[in-house]
Amino acid sequence: MNILHMSISAGLLITAIVIIRAAALNRLPKTMFLILWGVALCRLLIPVSIPLRYSVYSAIDRITKNALQDSAVRSVIENALSTSAPAADTIGAQSVTGQITQAAQEQVLSIAPVTIIWLVGMFVVFTAFAVIYFKNRNELRFALIIRGNDFLNRWLAEHRLVRSITILQSDRITTPIAVGIVKPRIILPKS
Repeated sequence: MNILHMSISAGLLITAIVIIRAAALNRLPKTMFLILWGVALCRLLIPVSIPLRYSVYSAIDRITKNALQDSAVRSVIENALSTSAPAADTIGAQSVTGQITQAAQEQVLSIAPVTIIWLVGMFVVFTAFAVIYFKNRNELRFALIIRGNDFLNRWLAEHRLVRSITILQSDRITTPIAVGIVKPRIILPKS
């Protein structure tokens, strides 16, 4: 299973979780939703799958491969036979093999429409996250370091980490947030 199939299966899994959540929000325990989201997260993060002989994905893969190979080879052979003269069998056979190899090279060089759609979607999502990141970065650069707070100093002393965490305060946010991977910061609202 390639990365496109895994992304599609994860997307279908997320869609199913959203539908289940909307249909049974108050009927199922909250831990069930955490487990379902954990399964979706594992599906997105673990790039391997267990190959099964009989599964939906293997059946779809076999059908598409057979359909593409049969239609491509059949159209090349029909075109070659219709253009070649019936008296020159060797010339016709050579043109058929030449056209088959040319069609195979064209298939290798062409990009599937599904791959193009996936790449465009990935670019759109990346652009949206980049815009959100830079918008929020400009908003959060005015956050000030909290100094002289006994509770925070005690908490930081008790929870020593490999990387230091900076705790900031901002009047431009309404909920606490954590920002940064290289330089992690916790930003608390002023209120």
